[in-house]
Amino acid sequence: MAINLIRRAHSVTVICASDDTRVFSDRKEDGIRVIRLSGGDFILPQIEKSSLIKKMRCLYRFFSYRKKILQQIEQLKDVDIIEVAEYGAEAYYLSKCHVPVVIRLHTPTLLDRSNFNIKKFNIRTFYDYWIGKRELSILSQFKYVTSCSASLKDWFLKYVPDMTGNI
Repeated sequence: MAINLIRRAHSVTVICASDDTRVFSDRKEDGIRVIRLSGGDFILPQIEKSSLIKKMRCLYRFFSYRKKILQQIEQLKDVDIIEVAEYGAEAYYLSKCHVPVVIRLHTPTLLDRSNFNIKKFNIRTFYDYWIGKRELSILSQFKYVTSCSASLKDWFLKYVPDMTGNI
């Protein structure tokens, strides 16, 4: 989609997590400005040595990383629209933006693919529940929501009933 927008003389900026959470970069790739943020809340063991503390990043960097996303967007000029997937609740602070934000339903963390319900809670699914509840909690804050399928739309309407009419 970004390449087609570029071909139509639009400018596109993609903000994403850096594969190496220690490194920030900002460069053009195929005409698209790609900003890779440091300080992500995940760890790739092939890049950084893993440890118990680093494995807990998903909790202690959740808020700071999402604030970083908002801060980066606020530095951009002439933004017409922001699109962000619901996955990972990266739109956590984006309801404060002064431009339209489109939430793209993609893959909810709590979706149990075996039965199309919410995953069962247990100690192994603690993080899924923690992040998944944040994903679901922010969705009703946004006016524009798109879905890649009717079944995914139906799942969200079942588990986030206050979204009715928003998708």
